[in-house]
Amino acid sequence: MSELRVRMGFGEFIAEANRAGLPVRFLNEVGRSNYNYDYATDQNETSIWFNTLSLTRETLASVTSLSRFERGAAASGILAIYHEATHAWFDIMEQRPDVIALTTHGRHYYAGSKRISGALVDDAERAFQEAAAEYVAHRASNYWSTLFKLSSFERMVAADPPVAKLGVALANVKKVPSEYNQVMAERRMGYQMTGPFGIGVQDVLTKKISPVIKSFCDRVLLENLIPDYFSAALPLRHKYDAFARKYPQLH
Repeated sequence: MSELRVRMGFGEFIAEANRAGLPVRFLNEVGRSNYNYDYATDQNETSIWFNTLSLTRETLASVTSLSRFERGAAASGILAIYHEATHAWFDIMEQRPDVIALTTHGRHYYAGSKRISGALVDDAERAFQEAAAEYVAHRASNYWSTLFKLSSFERMVAADPPVAKLGVALANVKKVPSEYNQVMAERRMGYQMTGPFGIGVQDVLTKKISPVIKSFCDRVLLENLIPDYFSAALPLRHKYDAFARKYPQLH
C-alpha cells in the first residue's frame, strides 16, 4: 500500500510542478520507469541498489497544491524531491551515451578535490552525483520560491492593504530580481559523507560545479526553463513588469 501511495504522491507532485511552470520531463521519465517507491522514515533518499525512491510523508504533504503558491513550505519539499529524483534519473539512464560521458567527466573533475573539512574527495562519482542533484534541486526550488514571492504580493495587492503595508511589500518585491540573480549564481554544490556507505555527516565540496555539468543539467534536466538571470526568466519578469507598470517605485 505504501508503494502505491508514494507513487501516486509523486505523480501528483509532477502534475502540480508542471502547472507551476517547473521542468518535469525528467520527473516523468522517472515516473514511467520500473523504479520502486516507499515512505522514508527519517529522511528522503534514493537507493540505486534497490532502485527505490523513498520520500517522507512530510515532504509529500508539503508540496500539495504547490501550483497555488499559497505555502512557502513547499520550497523545501520541491528541493527534496528534485534532489532525489535526479539521483533516480541518473541511475535509470546510466547506459545512455551522454550520461556515461557526463559521469566520466564528473569522476575526473571531482577526483582528489577538497572538501570543506580539508579532506580530499575519495568517492568522486558520489561527489559528482550529489553536486548534480543539489544543483538541479537548488534551481527548481528557488525558481518556485521567486514565483511564490510574486504571487503572494499579487494576492496582497488584491486585498487593498493599508498604505504602510503596501510600501513595505513594494520594497521587498523590488529586491526580487537581484535576489534571484544572486541565488542562481551559486555554483558550489554537493558533498561527500564523512563515513562509508553514506553514513556520517555531509562534508561540503569546495569546488564549483563544472560548466560541463551545469550545461547538461540546465539543458537535459531543467529544460532550459530556469535561466541564470531574472531578465531572461520570462514568466517571472512578466509578473514583475505588470507590477512595475502599476507601481513606479519598482523601476
